[in-house]
Amino acid sequence: MPLTPKQQAAYSEAGNWVRLSNSITWAMAAIFPSLAVTPLYFSLTTRVPKPLLVLFSVAVAVFWIYVEYLYEKGSTHARDTLAKIESASGFGPHDFYTQQARLVPRIFIMIILYLIFCAGLALAWLMTWDWAPVAPILPN
Repeated sequence: MPLTPKQQAAYSEAGNWVRLSNSITWAMAAIFPSLAVTPLYFSLTTRVPKPLLVLFSVAVAVFWIYVEYLYEKGSTHARDTLAKIESASGFGPHDFYTQQARLVPRIFIMIILYLIFCAGLALAWLMTWDWAPVAPILPN
């Protein structure tokens, strides 16, 4: 059964939203880790209080996860709409969005990536504190 003009428009716009959401999410994944490196740099080269740097990194993480949640929510709704249009129209072997299975929501993947990244930063921060068992990397 062919798509009506309204369904064609909805399918096109929902597909565009999914692609835009994915592009924004992965662009943020390229930007936010570099923001998380900034506190590490300052903890090694300045006398800025370490807890303040930790708070900055946590704020970056919370903001990143919140924005990721918003785009994930919109992308999931658009993907569900695409799957409904495909199943109602009988796309057959070309129902691309219906065949895509999500085992884990993308936001969990981003959180895990951030936590892995921050584990290394946390270790480096701990090594720069005065009570650390290892000497600081750079003198403060």
